[in-house]
Amino acid sequence: GGDGGGGDDDDDEDEAATMAREEAADRAVLYFRAAERKLLQHKVKELVERVVAAANGDYGADQMARRFVRDRLPIVRTEQEEAGDAETKAALEDIESGIAPEAFGGLAPSSLVRIVRPGIARLVYEDDCAALYHCV
Repeated sequence: GGDGGGGDDDDDEDEAATMAREEAADRAVLYFRAAERKLLQHKVKELVERVVAAANGDYGADQMARRFVRDRLPIVRTEQEEAGDAETKAALEDIESGIAPEAFGGLAPSSLVRIVRPGIARLVYEDDCAALYHCV
């Protein structure tokens, strides 16, 4: 019976030693990760400082960039524009079929297009044809 009890003590000691080694390994990994993290933080800070130093604080360029992005977003239509669109849809529903392709969602070369607001489209003549550039 004495050997059985001694074996359990040896197993407990082995298990405790294994756990201690694993905990030490985990602490070492955390220590090295912390050191790597500090190096990474230092490097990122250095790179950000270089970017900020190289960037020209050009107010005009910033405004042009803002306008460029804003002009490519869908426009926010006013209540008056929404009401006008509803009237147009109602009028198109009253037109008999076969009269005008644009009345049914298609565009023809003779179609008239209503520009909702100035500045959202530009008509450019290129290579003997007209091109309509828009941001919506």
